[in-house]
Amino acid sequence: MSFYTPNIGSTVEVGEIESLAKGTLIVGDGTGAPASLAVGSNGKVLKANSGAATGTEWGSAGSGDLLSTNNLSDVGSAATSLSNLGGIGDITGENLSTLSDVTITGIASGEVLKWNGSAWINNTLAELGVSATGHSHTESDISDLQSYITDVTGDNLSALADVTIASIASGELLKWTGAAWENNTLAEAGVAAASHVHATGDITSGTMADARIAESNVTQHVAAIDHDSTLNFAIGEHRIINDSGTSATELWSASKINTVAGTKLANVSEDSTPGLGGDLDVITSSIVSTSNRDVAVKPHGTGEFAAPKDIMIQIVDHDTDCAVGDGEAFFHLPPSFDGMNLVGIEGSVATAGTTGTMDIQIYNVTDTTDVLSTKLTIDSAETQSTTAAADAVINAAEDDVDSHDVWRVDIDAVHTTPAKGLTLWLKFILP
Repeated sequence: MSFYTPNIGSTVEVGEIESLAKGTLIVGDGTGAPASLAVGSNGKVLKANSGAATGTEWGSAGSGDLLSTNNLSDVGSAATSLSNLGGIGDITGENLSTLSDVTITGIASGEVLKWNGSAWINNTLAELGVSATGHSHTESDISDLQSYITDVTGDNLSALADVTIASIASGELLKWTGAAWENNTLAEAGVAAASHVHATGDITSGTMADARIAESNVTQHVAAIDHDSTLNFAIGEHRIINDSGTSATELWSASKINTVAGTKLANVSEDSTPGLGGDLDVITSSIVSTSNRDVAVKPHGTGEFAAPKDIMIQIVDHDTDCAVGDGEAFFHLPPSFDGMNLVGIEGSVATAGTTGTMDIQIYNVTDTTDVLSTKLTIDSAETQSTTAAADAVINAAEDDVDSHDVWRVDIDAVHTTPAKGLTLWLKFILP
C-alpha cells in the first residue's frame, strides 16, 4: 500500500510509515491513497480547509475556534464555551483544582473559594472574614447598643437577670454573692450605720479617751480594790499617778522621776564611796581642783597610775657625728610601762646633716623584732623628723610593752655629711 505526500511530492509505501517524521499525520485526500501531513509549528492548531490538498492545514486559532485560555473565568463567562471547546464535550471526572487559576490546599468541609487578586484560594469562613448564618455576639461586639435601648421607664431593678430581690425593706442594700446581687440588711451585709454604739468587749486595742469614762464609773469600784490597813495596794493592783503626791498610794510619772533624779546628786561629795560603772568622759571639760588643792591619783596596792608616759633619750652627743650602727643606745622599760603601747616617736639633731637621710629603727631586743614598719627619718638640712617627707610608722603588731622589756636604737643610714647629736622622744599609753 502507498500514499501520496504532498509536502514531499511523492508516493510513500505503507511499509515506510515507520520512517515518518515526528508529528506527521496520515489523512485522506479523496484520491484513494492516504496522504501525510507534516506537524505544524508550536502553538498552531489543525483546521479544515477544502482548498488544501488533504482538506486540512495547520493555522493560528481564531477568536471563535477555541478558548484563548483555560481559566475558570473563561468557563463561567463564555456562553458558548462548550461549543468552542470542540472535541471536549464532557468534563465529568475532572477536578476544579486542575484549572490554572485555582489553588486548593488542605481543603476542609465548609470552605469556600476567595479571589486573592491572582487566583482562587480555598478559605475557611474566619479566613474569609464572614460568619455562618447561625452565630452569636457579645455585648462588646455591638458598637451602637445604646441607641437600641431608648427607654427603660417602668422597668424594675429585679427584672435584671443577675439581681435577686426578696422581701425588700427600707434601708437595705444590694450585695454581690458571687453569683447574683441580693438585697441585704446592714447586719447581713456586715456593715454598721454611721451612728452606732459598741459594747466594751468590742474595744480590743487603743486607749479609751478620759472623757468617755465618768468618775462615777470608777469610784463605785474603790471598795473592791484590795489593799492593806496602811493603804498599800497589793501586787497587781492599780495606783494613782500624781506628780505632786507624796503618799504610798501615789506614783510619779517617768518625766517627774527623771526631773527629780537629775537634782538628787548635785555633787560627788555627797557619795562617800562613789564608783564608776564605765569610762569617765569629761567631754569638753576638765578635772579641776579648787582652793589650790592637789589632784592626787592613788592606785590601790600594786596598781600603777596609767597616765601617758614619755621618754626622752640622748642617743648621740650634741657635738658628735652620727654614724651607722646597731645598738647606738639601749633602754629598759620598767613595770609601770607594762601593757602600754608605743603611740608616738620623734627625733631631732643638734646640727643638720646634708645629702640623703638619716634612718633610725627601734628594735625590741627581748622579742627580737623591729618596732617600726617604716623607719624614722630626718631629711637633708633638717633638724627634726617632723618635717620628713615620709612619716615613721609604728608596727601595730609589735608596739606593745611587757614589764622589763629591753629596746635598742639602730642607726641604719646617715647623711653624706652626717648630722651631729641625736635625741629621740617616745610616747606610750594604755590601749
